Amino acid sequence: MMSNVDFTKESGLWATDRWKGEFEVRWIFVKDVPNELFRHIRLKDNENKAVTHSRDTQEVPLAQGRQVLQIIARHHAKTSIFDDFHHYEELEAERRAGKAIEGMG
Repeated sequence: MMSNVDFTKESGLWATDRWKGEFEVRWIFVKDVPNELFRHIRLKDNENKAVTHSRDTQEVPLAQGRQVLQIIARHHAKTSIFDDFHHYEELEAERRAGKAIEGMG
């Protein structure tokens, strides 16, 4: 995270207006890492569940966070989410076109 959250900005990315705000991010890693590599990392403050069962904004203690980052850094991924962007952009365009047609009828 490279900046504070600016709650006056709206990104337009969310399906609901419930979430507002933007902040700058510098990506260090962008790669697919299987969840199974993290399941041994447990979070005491989340009923000792695996870190893979955390919710958004779940606090991760420093020691467990370091374990997660070490696994990500060492994993040699063959794919990343960027490989799928074109597919999801096409789906979004189709969804928007469908909504536009529904709005006309």
